[in-house]
Amino acid sequence: MILIADAGGTSVKWRMISANGEVLQAVTEGYNAYAHKVDKLRSSIQHMQTLLSLPHLKKVCFYGAGVSSDLNTLLVHTELEKLVGADDYEIGHDLMAAARSLLGAEPGIACILGTGSNSCYYDGENILENLPSLGYMIGDEGSGNALGKKLLRAYFRSNLPEDLKVKFEKRFHITRDELLKRVYSDLAGPGFLAGFTKFLFHHMKHPYVYQLIYEEFSMFFAEIIAKYPKSREHTVNFCGGIAFYYANILRQAGTDQGFVVRTIVEDPIAGLTLYHQNKDL
Repeated sequence: MILIADAGGTSVKWRMISANGEVLQAVTEGYNAYAHKVDKLRSSIQHMQTLLSLPHLKKVCFYGAGVSSDLNTLLVHTELEKLVGADDYEIGHDLMAAARSLLGAEPGIACILGTGSNSCYYDGENILENLPSLGYMIGDEGSGNALGKKLLRAYFRSNLPEDLKVKFEKRFHITRDELLKRVYSDLAGPGFLAGFTKFLFHHMKHPYVYQLIYEEFSMFFAEIIAKYPKSREHTVNFCGGIAFYYANILRQAGTDQGFVVRTIVEDPIAGLTLYHQNKDL
């Protein structure tokens, strides 16, 4: 039996794979190693144990947001050893989860476009290059919070077309002071900004909204993907809600710059399950 976890700030998705290939699943409260204390991970594991009857496991594979530093990796490893019996533990970060899910054993470029963004060149086994995302204050091109910032800038600087401005004000009642407080004083600032993408999604066919999204994705390809050597000789693959729900615009932006955009999925857990079925069973 193998237990797989894909952990993000919103939820932890678990899959347990038996020797005969049967897959059981559970979803528990989220955990981000940079944003949350380890108690939150402990609670999530204990909740999972009430949903799945765990035997002694051959292997636990845990991938998580923020699980990239040695300290955070050790914290997760220690907590799993305390609570989940297994012969082997493999701890990785969410970018490795994306690469393995999207590419398996093939080389290529794997990207995450969700609340934030990240990318890497993966050789089919290891991540060889990773252009830093720099977070929501400086980077995160193509992400939900980047799109949210573009929309808010357009609104507060009176650049939204009148029909969109009326709809925006009908849906949101936000002042400049409230905006600044939520972004700079609230730990959930990136999620707050990304929440405005729902408005963009509902008006995606509006020429102004389409162009706003297209330009942001174009910047992601030009400033991030193009920096990887031979990036136009490999496929570019995506997971995350922003990539998934704006897939048509994302593909167009990539194609227009000469990239081959292949797989786009909302969530990496299905691909991770297949990867570990092939590799570890």
